Amino acid sequence: MNSKLSLLLVALAGVSAHDFKTCATDHLGLTSITLNPDPPVAGGILSAAFAGVPDQTLTGGTATLKVSAFGITIATINFDLCKDMGATCPNPKGQAFKAALKYQIPSAAPKGISATCKVTVVDTAKAPLGCYSLTTKIGASTVSPASFAIAAPAQRTETEVEFLFDAWRRHFKVQFSDDGKKGAPSVAAGIKAFTHNLKRVEATNGHFHATMHQHTYHQTAGNLCYEVAYTDKHYTSLGYKRGHCASKFNSVLAKTKSVICDGHSEANIKTCPTSHRTIVIAKKGIKAATIMDMLA
Repeated sequence: MNSKLSLLLVALAGVSAHDFKTCATDHLGLTSITLNPDPPVAGGILSAAFAGVPDQTLTGGTATLKVSAFGITIATINFDLCKDMGATCPNPKGQAFKAALKYQIPSAAPKGISATCKVTVVDTAKAPLGCYSLTTKIGASTVSPASFAIAAPAQRTETEVEFLFDAWRRHFKVQFSDDGKKGAPSVAAGIKAFTHNLKRVEATNGHFHATMHQHTYHQTAGNLCYEVAYTDKHYTSLGYKRGHCASKFNSVLAKTKSVICDGHSEANIKTCPTSHRTIVIAKKGIKAATIMDMLA
C-alpha cells in the first residue's frame, strides 16, 4: 500500500469545514480544510479539500504533512502542490485557489484515536507559504456514537497495537535483540511493555475526553444565543459560559468563521503572540412558532 495513502488520511480528514490552526506563515490565505468523511474511517478513502486566497502568486511548492498520535510521529510525507494536490499553477495573487487529496486509510489504523496533523507548505525556492494544524479522530467502518470514542484498551486488536508499536519504533529509532542489538530485550518483550503503557495512556485519555474534550461555550443576548467550541479569558469576559445554548434557541441563523490568536482572542492577529486559530460561531434564534408557544 502506498505510504502516502496511509497517512494523510490519519492526518487531515467531512463535508463541513474542519477547525484548524495557523501555526506560522499564511501566504496561502487558507480559509478552510474540508474533510470527507469527518472523522475519517479506518479502511476507507479520505478526501481532503483545501481553499484559500493567496497574498502572492503561487507557481508551485511542496506540502509536508506530519501526523502524530500519543506523541508518536505516525508519518511524515511530502506532496507536490501542483501535481499531487491539483492546485492551479501559476495561481495569481488574490485569486482563490483550491486543492484536493484522496487517500486510502489503512485498516490497521486504530479506531478512536486522536491524530494531530501539521502541514507545512513551502514554495519552489523553499520559502515558507503556510503552516496549519488540526486534530481529528479515526472512526470505525460501522458508524455509531461509540465508534468515535476512544476505544477501551482491552478492545485494541493485535493489528492496531502493532501499527502503533511500529510507528513508535520508527519515531524513537528503537532496536531490539531481534535487530541484532546486544543486551536489548526482544521484540515480543517490547510489544508487551508497549501494550501495557498504551492501556495506561488510553485509560487516562478516555477519562479526560469523557469529561473535558471539545466543550461548547455560549453567550445569551436577548432572543439570540451564540455558540462556539472555544474559550479563553477574553471570551469569558464577554460572558461566554460552558455549555450549549438553551433548548429554546432551536434555529441556527448564521455561522461566522473568524481567525483569532489562540488563547488571546483580544489581540490583533497581525501582532499575534501565539499561533492563529480558526473558530466558527453559531448564531441561534427562536423560531416564531416556539415564541408563540411561549406566549400562549
